[in-house]
Amino acid sequence: MERAEQLLQSGRQSIAQIAEAVGIDDYNYFSKVFREETGIAPSLFRRLCEKEK
Repeated sequence: MERAEQLLQSGRQSIAQIAEAVGIDDYNYFSKVFREETGIAPSLFRRLCEKEK
């Protein structure tokens, strides 16, 4: 999930592309796993990172 966080922070790829980049083909499963690991959805994580810039 660290790699996914890095990719989400860059803001260049879609969440589906990031899921594939970290080896998860199913976008919904990626979102579920990311939420379980971090406590927030990937889209919210990205928005929070954008606000910090």
